[in-house]
Amino acid sequence: MDSGQLACQARQAMLEVVQPDGRAQAVPITGAKATSLLSVTRVNNSPGQEIFLQTGGISSGSFAAIYDTHHGHLPQAGSFSYGGDSGAQAELTCLPGTPLKVVQLANLTPTGTLSGPWGAAKITYVWSQGRLVPTA
Repeated sequence: MDSGQLACQARQAMLEVVQPDGRAQAVPITGAKATSLLSVTRVNNSPGQEIFLQTGGISSGSFAAIYDTHHGHLPQAGSFSYGGDSGAQAELTCLPGTPLKVVQLANLTPTGTLSGPWGAAKITYVWSQGRLVPTA
């Protein structure tokens, strides 16, 4: 390597939130070297907002993590895959009500291609103490 060139490498993605009063909170994003902000919105009954980050992606979909801002720190509330192509398609939907719910729908083929029978999976999560918990 030329001694005049910098070597750059992403090692760990971080999330930092600065509150209106100037207090800052920062946490490492587990398993991610880089992230993209998808949304900041209130999706549960607690004060504060949830932060949706894209933490990775491959040709057959993307991965997201959700962080909760209510409890004075930034716990990861859940993680999901979404999007897709070939033999996997997934999506997330936030449902209003009490309790608020997040539904993950996945459609898969056993062959991993667009031909063949499709199977569906539905997982519903509810907010419980700042975390998304799958329901039975």
